[in-house]
Amino acid sequence: MKIVDSNKCGTLNASILERFENLIGGGLPSDYRDYQLINNGGLPLYRGLKLSDQVGWTSVEYLSGLHDQKLSEHPTLISLYEADSEALPAEMISIGGDGSGITFCYFIKGTKRGCVYAIEPSAMQEMTENEAKRENLTSDGIYYLADSFTNFLEILEKEPD
Repeated sequence: MKIVDSNKCGTLNASILERFENLIGGGLPSDYRDYQLINNGGLPLYRGLKLSDQVGWTSVEYLSGLHDQKLSEHPTLISLYEADSEALPAEMISIGGDGSGITFCYFIKGTKRGCVYAIEPSAMQEMTENEAKRENLTSDGIYYLADSFTNFLEILEKEPD
């Protein structure tokens, strides 16, 4: 998978990544950890993703890194974590978005460790307001994408014209 804009906001120091892992309460799965150390955000060359037949296509607009927020128009992993921690299960973090409100999220703990999901804004709102929906991921607008970050990158493709 070719990554563009790798380290656009600077390379990632392992100690900064370790501080982030302490903040979120655990180590990141190795494939995502390695991706961050190599790319610190970045974007796959192909970003198209079909969520469902009904919803259709979206595109990965950004994958967040750990850097000074002033260097990017997109949120950092820390700012996403702070903004979304009320909506997401404790085992999940936001890692990017599609630019129209869909958030890409990643399980960092538990039986779903490594799984990647896409969550629509309405589902994020429901999960903020309802703990059972948050813990069980039972809202409409939640899409399972892949069992690992590596597989998430592999399912991305060129968007249809």
